[in-house]
Amino acid sequence: MSAKKKHGGDVASFIGGQPTERALSRVHELVDDMEFNSIEQLNTFFAENINGPMREATNLDTPEKRAQELVYDAWDASSDNKAHALAEEALEIDPDCPDALHLLAQLTEDGRVAVRLSERAVSAAERRLGPTTFEEHAGKFWGLFKTRPYMRARFGLAQALWDMGDETAAIEHAQAVMELNPSDNQGVRHVLVGWLLYHHEKGAAAKLLRQFDEDSSAVMQWARALQRFQAFGRTEASDDALDDALIANPAVAFYLLGMRECPDELPDGYSIGGEDEAVYADFLLSDAWYDTSGALEWLVCFLEEARDRHMREGSLGDL
Repeated sequence: MSAKKKHGGDVASFIGGQPTERALSRVHELVDDMEFNSIEQLNTFFAENINGPMREATNLDTPEKRAQELVYDAWDASSDNKAHALAEEALEIDPDCPDALHLLAQLTEDGRVAVRLSERAVSAAERRLGPTTFEEHAGKFWGLFKTRPYMRARFGLAQALWDMGDETAAIEHAQAVMELNPSDNQGVRHVLVGWLLYHHEKGAAAKLLRQFDEDSSAVMQWARALQRFQAFGRTEASDDALDDALIANPAVAFYLLGMRECPDELPDGYSIGGEDEAVYADFLLSDAWYDTSGALEWLVCFLEEARDRHMREGSLGDL
């Protein structure tokens, strides 16, 4: 069965945590170059400023700051056209604004243009950070506020390359992002594990799943089941993993088996165990499931057996 090849698109914006960026920029500007001798001093500072300077407009004294402020407005824009216009305006002020370039890459429907814009965004962000930042802060990049445009742009480049069929390069960029920030605040692992499984890189997928063994989201649970099936076929361990996946979110099975149609766009968010989470998991993992010989047949067979086994317990709900 051929893969649907629908990874990518706006996943980066879905999992990137952008809405808090403007507020965080205010905080960083307030505390820049300040030193606190105790947590009490820090708490006092915020108590005194939370309703004052933090609510005021930031000091837009450079082209970079003015452009970034327009990007924040673009993220909150009511339409793609408005966001596009604001991003273009930001680039008129600061032609190397990484987040503006990245946003335009997300908004374009031309894959080649998306790659070029993403490459420009990565290069611009890299120049602004300088080599010392990479040398001193690799491994904890997301915690350094100034690195975030680079992290967004590089993950965006990975997705643009995947959508254009340069899948090996896409995986390499995503893995590089993970190396810079192993705690993965961006949620890159959810996209990357699907890519690795689609490429049948069972070892790399297993390593990633072990790294985040406490992540019990539907994406990771259904990825664990597929990884075990790819590595060992149908075994007790793979059946156990599939059982865990069904308990985590049984609705994923409906989407994988085509019983429900995945919407064209991702939801704005999801709740654990909910329908939106199932849509998200299908969006990221269906290519790998479809391209793994025997995987869907295994799922159907398991469900038929599990229906009888769990009917009285009700652990599979409507399944």
